[in-house]
Amino acid sequence: MGPKASVDNKANNAKGKDVFSVLRFNTEDGQPIVVKVAISCVGIEGAKKNLAAEAADKSFDDIRTAAKAAWQAELEKVDVDMITEGDKTTFYTAMYHSMLAPTTYNDVDGQYRGPDDQVHIGSFTNYCTFSLWDTFRAEHPLFTITQPKRVPDMVNSLMSFQEQGGLLPVWTLQGCETNCMIGYHSIPVITDAYLKGLGGFDINKAYEAMKKSAFSGKNGLEFYASSAPQPFNEAVSFLKKEYRFPEDKYLVGNEMVAPGYGTTISGQQLAYHSAHPLAHSSIIARCGEGNRVIEWQAPAVANKGTAKTITYVWLAGMASNLGAHKFDLYVNGKKLFDFTSFKDSTSTGWVKEGADGAKLSFRPTYIDQYQDVFGMMYLEVPVNLTNGAPVKFKVEGEDAGSRDFYFVHQYELSNKLTIEKDFAIGIDGKVQKRFVKLEIEHLGKPVKADITWDNDAVGKMSAMLYPGVNIVWVPLEIRAKKIKHTFNVKADGVALTGSIELEPVGNNDYIPSDKEHESVSKALEYAYDDWCIAQVAKALGKTADYDLFTARSNYYKNYYDKSTGFMRGKRSNGDWVSPFNPTFATNRQPEYTEGNAWQYTWFVPHDVDGLITLMGGKDRFTAKLDTLFTQKLELGPGAPPDVSGLIGLYAHGNEPSHHIAYLYSAAGKPAKTQAMVRKIMRTMYNDTNGGLCGNEDCGQMSAWYVFSALGFYPLNPADGKYYIGSPMVKKATLKLDNGKTFTVDTQNQGEGNVYVKSIKLNGKELTTPFITHKDILEGGNLVFELSDKAN
Repeated sequence: MGPKASVDNKANNAKGKDVFSVLRFNTEDGQPIVVKVAISCVGIEGAKKNLAAEAADKSFDDIRTAAKAAWQAELEKVDVDMITEGDKTTFYTAMYHSMLAPTTYNDVDGQYRGPDDQVHIGSFTNYCTFSLWDTFRAEHPLFTITQPKRVPDMVNSLMSFQEQGGLLPVWTLQGCETNCMIGYHSIPVITDAYLKGLGGFDINKAYEAMKKSAFSGKNGLEFYASSAPQPFNEAVSFLKKEYRFPEDKYLVGNEMVAPGYGTTISGQQLAYHSAHPLAHSSIIARCGEGNRVIEWQAPAVANKGTAKTITYVWLAGMASNLGAHKFDLYVNGKKLFDFTSFKDSTSTGWVKEGADGAKLSFRPTYIDQYQDVFGMMYLEVPVNLTNGAPVKFKVEGEDAGSRDFYFVHQYELSNKLTIEKDFAIGIDGKVQKRFVKLEIEHLGKPVKADITWDNDAVGKMSAMLYPGVNIVWVPLEIRAKKIKHTFNVKADGVALTGSIELEPVGNNDYIPSDKEHESVSKALEYAYDDWCIAQVAKALGKTADYDLFTARSNYYKNYYDKSTGFMRGKRSNGDWVSPFNPTFATNRQPEYTEGNAWQYTWFVPHDVDGLITLMGGKDRFTAKLDTLFTQKLELGPGAPPDVSGLIGLYAHGNEPSHHIAYLYSAAGKPAKTQAMVRKIMRTMYNDTNGGLCGNEDCGQMSAWYVFSALGFYPLNPADGKYYIGSPMVKKATLKLDNGKTFTVDTQNQGEGNVYVKSIKLNGKELTTPFITHKDILEGGNLVFELSDKAN
């Protein structure tokens, strides 16, 4: 036990960086000791059930043997012979990597914890760790060949996430939405599964979930000219998915309510936490090594009446990874609380009693994508502890391993009204309405307030105001022109006013870069996802939706600047963003996500012919592609580390580039695709520890290799076509779930022979630059004849 560790003898545990243990067992020499560990996403009882079901009567060797057999069965679905043994190792390592995610996320009894932090039970295997911005491109299409029985459960997992969290997932981890990337790429995964005939899920229900993502009005979508209103009550419910509302049991009724804001003592630094949308600069104190003391001071409050306590109010935060940690809370040197913190009440809050009638209450208002919970902290203290003087607060707590600990807000709470636009469109009767969000800061007793806007004839509603920040959504009729709305909040002792100027809803067919970050990347990816929705709409006979989403899928054309030949950002006034440097890349820049114009200009996988036309025809298109692969590297300072695996400015180490080499084939230059994909496979993959040129991203980097080594790749991940490249296999046999086999046979395979001299499918010359998913499922033989000369 080192000096930085602490021991709780009563609880029989120890914590700290220098904790170690020595266990002695009464064993004979060489006798192994077996330790079994079980986990659960629900609770201790779930972990016990998992252990009993999966490992109780099994030895270490039993489990190891079963694991090897399970992996062997999966890897044997594709039997390959490669150019070298190293290539074979690389191939099967890639197959293994491609199956590491998504992961099963439920206990043996089917229970799992959803994005609403509630326990659910499904009739399907619930999956999580969906790195969809990456994996929709090749990994999920690969699953439709190698894991078709698991795909419906993956789709059901996406749909259940939407039911419990409001929207289809973007990037999930441990049951939570991280929102760490862009687009709504659950949609191509669902589309691909449906169009390939994989059942096991309700496509009509899935379709409605897809539309909710497309019409969420978030992350730039509010600027689109098309919007689909949802029933008014559903719009309200959609907003409430992200916020919790006050409940009376957390309320304080004292007449004396004061802001808990204050300055830290001794120049201490409190760590910012950026996820809180209500607090413009929310702060959470973080524990350091060992015990951590955090002190701050609040202004004096004069007692004008006979109140026995004063209630101090903070915006507060508690992390989902907090666990149980002891802490003490002092007011002016007197310890009022000595208890263990906990996170068991993200939706219900809690109340703690302290010394001398003190009370500490937490009322949750918001849960972020990491399941960290934020809300109002109320501390009632005896007025005789303050005596009209400034109050010193101190929290002393255990080391939480740098976990978020607790509490204080940077700016002083006061009676204040802040108005922000939110986006959800609802139909109230026959009238479409949008919402604005009022954040009403209130210091005082709970009180009912009247809220009016513009004038009483336009709108009026009432809401309870509680000490702290209150959220009220106000429905406004949609107007065809810019309009300024003025709001008044009136109650006993409260008179607040404010205004907001709103642009007309959906007045653009592009996302202005001065209004939305990463506008070009988002728009291009939305265009592809909208194309996917259009295909499902067509299949379901929804003609109007098909026309709408097809039109939105063509919005990519609004970003193409013919004068430069690149996809560029546009400002609100329609001007191109300038200055413009297509090679410049940095994290979190205004127009692009983890890349630059050279890399993102090619992201139109659903309409390559349209992109070719924009660029002036196939010759100019392929010439520009040539330049991409030979362009001198000038990414600029602060370039994202994700932009790696470079060939010119082609970045194979990051997913937006993965389809680009196959664009040559779509443009009638298959030999260029063949040479480039073979170069990428040979230079960007190998069987060493450094065998990947970028982030694996939950298997997408490896899924690209699996497809490309077989000789084909899904340029458009949801159209059921696989474009021909240059195989690395000598022979490959795909053992399909339907009992059939599909064989790739490569004649004259060798290092220098990268070009396809001829290709036959089931004995007939292939007349298209692609094969189809149907071709594979029907079984058969794809025969390549390779050469060292371009054909």
